[in-house]
Amino acid sequence: MQAFVLKQQQEIESSRIQLAVALAGGGSHFLSTLTSTPASRLLGAATMRRAVYLTAKGDKLHVPSIVQVSTAPQASSQDITTRMGQSMGIAMTSKLQSTSKWPSRAYVVVERQNGPSLTIEATLSSSSARTRLEEDVFVSHMLLTCLEKALNEDDDTLNGNVVKANGKDHDRIVTTDCGDVLAISVPPKIDPQQAVADAIHRILSQGESCVMLIPDYSTSRVIGSNGNTLHWKPLAAPSLPPKSLVVSGSFNPPHVGHIGLARAALDATTCPTVWFELALTNADKVNDWTVEQVLNRLNGFATLLPDPQTNPFSWGVILTNNAPLFVDKAYLLDPLQAKSKLKRLAGQEQLHFVIGTDTLVRMVDPKYYDNSRDEMLDTLARMPCRFVVGGRLQQNKDANNGQLEVFVTGKEQVDELPNELKDKFVLLPHFRMDISSTELRKRMAAIGKGNEAQRN
Repeated sequence: MQAFVLKQQQEIESSRIQLAVALAGGGSHFLSTLTSTPASRLLGAATMRRAVYLTAKGDKLHVPSIVQVSTAPQASSQDITTRMGQSMGIAMTSKLQSTSKWPSRAYVVVERQNGPSLTIEATLSSSSARTRLEEDVFVSHMLLTCLEKALNEDDDTLNGNVVKANGKDHDRIVTTDCGDVLAISVPPKIDPQQAVADAIHRILSQGESCVMLIPDYSTSRVIGSNGNTLHWKPLAAPSLPPKSLVVSGSFNPPHVGHIGLARAALDATTCPTVWFELALTNADKVNDWTVEQVLNRLNGFATLLPDPQTNPFSWGVILTNNAPLFVDKAYLLDPLQAKSKLKRLAGQEQLHFVIGTDTLVRMVDPKYYDNSRDEMLDTLARMPCRFVVGGRLQQNKDANNGQLEVFVTGKEQVDELPNELKDKFVLLPHFRMDISSTELRKRMAAIGKGNEAQRN
């Protein structure tokens, strides 16, 4: 096993991959190997349970949940979404110690963030006379072999004619000299850009509630005169770092105000990363988005955040479905946070939503709660999140019924709340960027009309 570690040291350090391990039953030698130096740089999170997820006959296979490693301690705040995109999970559930009646069995899944990359159903020979310790070494070596293939993306050798085993389709059946049977399955490779289009389609047409995308700068390219076109990587298992900062909006188009507000919110909190949340559908509007329109909206971020080395923060995009209200967004996204049950029950490491004062005014207005102030206060108290409030210009009428622009910070609205609710709001009284998507669209429309007139 140590030979594997030394062989993979250089690749591990250059790939920056973080590994999550979930084991039930055997595999202790695999875990001890990974926690040794230098493989410890690979391991981001691990859990091992004594519980076994197989029946006595081994006819019910269940893989324990793979721990998300988006907030591994090795990742800096500037590097979290990069780590998320490069993270990998390996899980095994096993029932070891062969008997003459029931053979030992193990089920392994290796999963990258773009989906499963390898599964193995192993039935160990009952005639090999292995001890429990020797069986643990065997399955641990199998785990290391799976990890090696996943790190090298070496799965082409496993593709071939589909074969049957235990009534299921597999790509390859391997029988060892001792009589162990390994049924190996490798999902077909999917083009990365097709994976993004499929993820968007699931939101638009199949009712999926949430899709997370992170920018893939390693494959981005410059197209035309519009600057960078980002490629995106959908996360197969959506997971948010604790205390994520979520900036919601239509982003039509994204602009420097969105980036400036996110940066100011980060400076005012201890949140590690920013997620721009784009609601594609809701219950009140007819969905008329296309996949191309969503991609165009996403690519608007390319010129604003073009370089991971100079970007002011680590970031990604969340596409949501049927979550028009912040109470809906909070209950949709809070369960996705990778934090302990104790911290969740204690209300620690909550999501932070970034809102403008116009949204704050509506949020604390009883008329949106059946004209009940008590209902409004109760709803705010139960929401598992906090809010970072950026000031905005507000159009008010002056004494002569004229338009008067007033900069509102939200302090007046928060001061009217009970003390126990005031802590849910973080005000940014010194942040001000007087720019809006509406004004930008007007300017772009005017420029378009001018160019058309010149052509005519």
